[in-house]
Amino acid sequence: MQAEKILQKMIHREIGSRVDVRAFINDVGGAYHGTLVERNGERILRNPKPFRYGMKKGVSDLIGYQRIIITPDMIGREIARFLAIEVKVEKRKPSPEQVNFIQAVERFGGISGIARSVEEAVQIIERNGL
Repeated sequence: MQAEKILQKMIHREIGSRVDVRAFINDVGGAYHGTLVERNGERILRNPKPFRYGMKKGVSDLIGYQRIIITPDMIGREIARFLAIEVKVEKRKPSPEQVNFIQAVERFGGISGIARSVEEAVQIIERNGL
């Protein structure tokens, strides 16, 4: 899992340096909240309640948008196109929810894919350009 986080940061740094892309890391996970009390020099969480953070299960590791210039026959305006990149290392496979999310982004005209390297992330963006 650590290798995947390192790759995710490398991809984020590379595609984030592009002038046409804004990308955000979508961290997800869970924790507990409650009342923190000190007892005998230890900190204890009283009445712990679980909560989840991040977006819905299956949403890609990197999300954002790419600026697209509309062709002259479309008035020449610039728009942002949704971007979702799922980061995987080695032979790790995406979950069914992750595959569904990637497919949904593509069906709605966004840019998405699975990247196992910085180069693959750049290729996802470049092959999906209009």
